[in-house]
Amino acid sequence: MKSTKKFALVLAVMMIMVAMASAASAAEINLRFAGQFPPDHTATGFMKEVAKEVAAKSNGRIEIKIFPANQLGDYTLVYEELIRGTIDMALISVPSQFDPRMELVYINGFVTGYDGIKKAFQPNGWMAKKMDEFHTRLGVKFLGFNVEGMIGIGSTKPVREPLDPTVNKGVLTRVPFMDVYKTGVEAMGYKTISLPYADIFQAMQTGGKLKPADQKIIFDAVTKVAAKSIDQAKKDDARYMDLMRKKGIKVYTYTDKELAPIQAAISKSWVKLEANMGKDLMDEFRKQFAPKSK
Repeated sequence: MKSTKKFALVLAVMMIMVAMASAASAAEINLRFAGQFPPDHTATGFMKEVAKEVAAKSNGRIEIKIFPANQLGDYTLVYEELIRGTIDMALISVPSQFDPRMELVYINGFVTGYDGIKKAFQPNGWMAKKMDEFHTRLGVKFLGFNVEGMIGIGSTKPVREPLDPTVNKGVLTRVPFMDVYKTGVEAMGYKTISLPYADIFQAMQTGGKLKPADQKIIFDAVTKVAAKSIDQAKKDDARYMDLMRKKGIKVYTYTDKELAPIQAAISKSWVKLEANMGKDLMDEFRKQFAPKSK
């Protein structure tokens, strides 16, 4: 049996909840809420919680229909439909085809542990304000973050010196088609290759519009589940790592102190992102999240 190594790193897997920005009046409202995970996934469960609370708070005037499992298209296509207004809401990965700065949430190495996540992604924090700014200019309202968990490296053969970023790890690692992943993973000593995550489906739905009071009902419901997602992600991480151990997979986790050399190496790679993100934005980012020297 092959042995797979996995170790906890310092990146939060982030999803976003967004909605088409509009403020027109309507009597009866039906909204389409697109998601990318299976029906029994935690994130889909949070989507259902939002729909339930919005229905209750609006006395049934607003009905949100859930479309999980990329039924309305993958996240890149769904975002295009959000801009057009043919899909109303989405809990999806952050796309960047319209603005590369929206990859900001995927930059490696700027949070450690779940307390760090809560601080970095608080509703009125710097990151939330920046993401709201980027989405608003495209006509989409940013509602909040959904945290999926801490990411790691899975390998079917041993990884050389995983805590030493100067050592070639001896494995080829799949990363998404984003510079933020490529630069971060390569800074840790891995060679990378980019492969597609999902096939594209076509979105063919139309939606309604919201008045400000109804927007607030939805925003409040999303804010509540976004906060819950962090604690749930922590539980899910522990559960699935335990399940891997029970299956005979070797699982390695490390303390913040042990991960410090990796975090420092990744933070040095952030300068490579200035070409797409802009130096001014990255200077702001470093001011907020650069590791403090000890």
